[in-house]
Amino acid sequence: MNLPPEDSEKEFFNRSYEGGLNEAYEDLVIDNPRELSDVVDEPWTYFFSIIGNLKGKKVLDLGCGIGLLSIALAINEAQVTAIDISEIGISITNKRAKANNFQDRILAKCMSAYNIQCQDGYFDLVVGNGILHHLEMEEIIPEIKRVLKPNGYLCFVEPVIPNRFNRTIKNMLVKLFKIKKQDLTEDEEPLSKEEVNYIKSNFKIISCQGFYFLSKINQLLDKIFENKSKHFPIFSLIDRFCYKHIKFTRSFFWGISILGRKK
Repeated sequence: MNLPPEDSEKEFFNRSYEGGLNEAYEDLVIDNPRELSDVVDEPWTYFFSIIGNLKGKKVLDLGCGIGLLSIALAINEAQVTAIDISEIGISITNKRAKANNFQDRILAKCMSAYNIQCQDGYFDLVVGNGILHHLEMEEIIPEIKRVLKPNGYLCFVEPVIPNRFNRTIKNMLVKLFKIKKQDLTEDEEPLSKEEVNYIKSNFKIISCQGFYFLSKINQLLDKIFENKSKHFPIFSLIDRFCYKHIKFTRSFFWGISILGRKK
């Protein structure tokens, strides 16, 4: 039976998160919850370096999953509303918030991204990690604009469609090192250039940065050595330089972060 897209996504992520629901309470504790790099990966540490302290700001974590980005926002003193279509993801997020003593800063609710249950102009900032490419752009962008305050901000980190060279190299490495391919939902696709431009047309863009060109090597090393490999920060520094100054390299990037302000 073919489920509607939202129901299909919900079923997929409930199934994906079931193992995490049974994690021991202590396994949800972040070893060093004051260090952002222990919670989120490089695109988000870059974002936090730009946006600064969020003390007292109302932030929506759209498609929060199992709550890691929510924890990072709480570390940065934001008041976080975390929403996701998966009840299991929400349950894990609430457990994680309590385990790290952030239950006073994180409120997690199960709801559709297309129907955010809050008044107009409520949030100072809306963020999401790999969520927009699961959604219909013409529906979600107006809803994000609705819940943002005037001059409110958004930041999203999303995969983008890689070029043919990237796909060929990835497939070769997957076969060579027998890397397990990431499970994907039926309806998700990396953002196209047209979708990225649609987002840009609706907001005043402050920063648009590519990620995972050379730094994709760090991800591959993690998969090969099961997250025990040493990362090489120089790759990320080279990525930033290339994306900003060598435009032809942009088609080789696997991900993008967009920081914008409501017009």
